[in-house]
Amino acid sequence: MHIKMNLSKFEKYSSEQTVTMAREQDIENQLIERLKDLKYTYRPDIRDRYSLEKNFREKFESLNRVRLSDTEFARLRDEIINPDVFACSKVLREQSYFQREDGTYPGEYQGLVQK
Repeated sequence: MHIKMNLSKFEKYSSEQTVTMAREQDIENQLIERLKDLKYTYRPDIRDRYSLEKNFREKFESLNRVRLSDTEFARLRDEIINPDVFACSKVLREQSYFQREDGTYPGEYQGLVQK
């Protein structure tokens, strides 16, 4: 009887966990739909920080017609990332200069946010 009681507690916990996960998924899906309504593009391929940074690098390099080394990209990323979301967006909106590893300045770069 003791084993049956423990199994019953596990089943109850497992069932509650499944319901909670389903609710979280519903909330996430509703948020995605609202953002789509606001003309945001849903990118199911961007699921983690690595894929987000890869996408940012591809867009940045394409927009600025430049290929960054891994070291240059890491430095650029570190200059942009800031706990203050408003400061980050300001950096992305402004035109800036970026010094390459060889000490050259290839010109102004444009952030991803178009004015």
